[in-house]
Amino acid sequence: MQQALSSIFLAFMSWYRLCTTEADTETRPVSTSAGTSDSLVWDQNGYIFYCPCHGRFGNQADQFLGTLAFAKALNRTLILPPWRSYGAEQRQMVPFNSIFQVEPLRRFHRVVLASEFMDNFGESHWSQDKRVAFCHFQHAENKEKPCTTNVQFFAEFWDAVGVPEFTASENIQGLYFDDTEAENWISRFPAETYPVIALRGPPAPFPVPLRHWHIQKYVAWSEEIQQRGDAFITEKFGTEPFLGVHLRNGEDWVRACDLLNEDRHGLKNLMASTQCLGENPSNAVTRAICLPTEEDVIRRVASELEVLGFKHLFIATDHDPYLKRFKKAIKNVNIIHGSLDVPQIDMYILGRSGVFIGNCVSSFSSFVRRERDVSHRPTLYFGISKEYVHEEL
Repeated sequence: MQQALSSIFLAFMSWYRLCTTEADTETRPVSTSAGTSDSLVWDQNGYIFYCPCHGRFGNQADQFLGTLAFAKALNRTLILPPWRSYGAEQRQMVPFNSIFQVEPLRRFHRVVLASEFMDNFGESHWSQDKRVAFCHFQHAENKEKPCTTNVQFFAEFWDAVGVPEFTASENIQGLYFDDTEAENWISRFPAETYPVIALRGPPAPFPVPLRHWHIQKYVAWSEEIQQRGDAFITEKFGTEPFLGVHLRNGEDWVRACDLLNEDRHGLKNLMASTQCLGENPSNAVTRAICLPTEEDVIRRVASELEVLGFKHLFIATDHDPYLKRFKKAIKNVNIIHGSLDVPQIDMYILGRSGVFIGNCVSSFSSFVRRERDVSHRPTLYFGISKEYVHEEL
């Protein structure tokens, strides 16, 4: 019975996604300002420049979609910043195009790499005396410096992209980081007076609203990520299907999930849980959804492998993959822990698994879910029954 129900569920989900793929809301014409560095022309409509300074890569990628929508609503070219990587010893800046391709994004809206923008316009159109930082003044810890560089964490980013200093600050108090606020931003900061809106954080809500999920189809992995991911899949699994699993169980994650034990919070959603519960859930997120026990994880994975008949399991995690317990509980299955040096390759591999089981609260899992929705691949979650997974995107 369980095998039959699971088969029916997977078939229905594939049919549903084919029938409900969100309409393409694509695009106003792309100007030459979005071309290569040899053909860059200053965009008179202005630019959005921001620091992806909120969280790790999953959060940054989540808010990137909202930021693209924001730039399009304001009809300003989006300057693509480097990603912030948090290694064991130091923070690093990873060029945008080392992770994702630039050209597919231009089918949605005008974009330019930060390095190309600074090389071409850093002096001619956006010289030091014209560089204004935009932020809420109540968050400026040091009023004597422009608010985008008055804290070392933010200063590191702007220095890395070639903007060591700003001349002044503009207060954006009363405005919201949402594409629905576009008219207010346009009227308050016209491009003629403010050609570049430079922000200390992404101008987008977290998690990404479901109405922006369709933008994911314009986000394409770089050739290097694809090549390394495909090579790994071929080496470990050949052409056979595999089950992909993402686990979050580190100390920081445990502390976050502990919030759900406190009644005073009254949380319906937590972090990226809209991916499986929706934006206005009837059932609130639980600790079992946020942090399933090791026993529940192994039981669920073993059950799905049996139903699917897959002989390969790929586990991605930043902490404990439960390898010993998995190998003890599951026989005759090739179990691989994706302990790769680039977590985005884990994402790529999970996106190509036959079936994916993610963590409903994790933005890392949410990225994988959105990419899989584009290619009509099924996604399941720990701690939530298949029939309750939110599908109305």
